[in-house]
Amino acid sequence: MKWTDDDPPADEILQARLRAKYYGAQVITYRHFVLKILEHSAAKTSKPGEQISSEFKTGIAVPSINSNATRPEDFDPKVLEYAKKCIRALIKSTTAFYGVGDPTQDRLIVTNIWGTAHA
Repeated sequence: MKWTDDDPPADEILQARLRAKYYGAQVITYRHFVLKILEHSAAKTSKPGEQISSEFKTGIAVPSINSNATRPEDFDPKVLEYAKKCIRALIKSTTAFYGVGDPTQDRLIVTNIWGTAHA
């Protein structure tokens, strides 16, 4: 059950599901940063010190986008790193099942088709 990001898609259903869940968790973790970049590029109305969520614990630093930033180079490097991780995880979670079976011969059976299609 070990793999690296460079490995080809798993050829067994359990390995594919594990990878899809793992990358899905990364997407949930980092999607905020992609959203903030998209919002910034669309509206450029970010508010300094904007609270992400009231559920965060105190003392945890979360990188933010400077409202005066006009280029990606102006963003906090951590924001860009987390956004890249999210996009990479989005791709990996949607391609996790590519190695399971031959689509012309086999029918892939999943338990939650809506969740899988949404991913």
